[in-house]
Amino acid sequence: MIRWYLIAGLVVATFFAFWGLESEETLHLTLPPELSDQPSLYLENARISQFGSHGLNRYTISSKAISQHAATGHSTLVQPSLTFHQPGESPWYIYSELGEIKRHLSAQNAPPGEAIGPGTSIHFTGQVRLSRGRNNQTLMELQGESLTIFPELNRVESNEPVIIETSSSNARAASFECDLEQNFLQLRSSTDQRVHFVILPKTRI
Repeated sequence: MIRWYLIAGLVVATFFAFWGLESEETLHLTLPPELSDQPSLYLENARISQFGSHGLNRYTISSKAISQHAATGHSTLVQPSLTFHQPGESPWYIYSELGEIKRHLSAQNAPPGEAIGPGTSIHFTGQVRLSRGRNNQTLMELQGESLTIFPELNRVESNEPVIIETSSSNARAASFECDLEQNFLQLRSSTDQRVHFVILPKTRI
């Protein structure tokens, strides 16, 4: 009888050892080459809202399509739009043809809506527009080919030429930086593009 118990114990031990080896091999399996470039998450007509610690909606991202890649932790956006909310103030809007969410290393494997934190930026490219309005009137509109927003820092910047239009002025610059919370705008020049500022007359003909 003792011999049968020993044999049975040996069979069970062998099974669990084999199962452990098989599980370890499964964990180390890599995707085939034809799937390595495929996104790990794909969303159509997605809408992501980020709320602050006080339960207020800080910003909302809408996109025709969102693809997240596990290898880089980045997400690509098709025809994205972002609404940056400010309590008691008019919201900011950003539109473009393409976008990319670049995450901090500690948040690379999180879903798109949960990975936007410190160190995260959203890069917009292709006919980018940054605008702000009130009572159906545009207070300011910025146009360019690229723009990056750092949501947790309330900062927007671009290293490419931009055109800024308001109801009373037009401006061109080689690059810019804007604090969305403090409403601080800094325009920069380059050797090819000086800051050019035009004050418009009060009455247009």
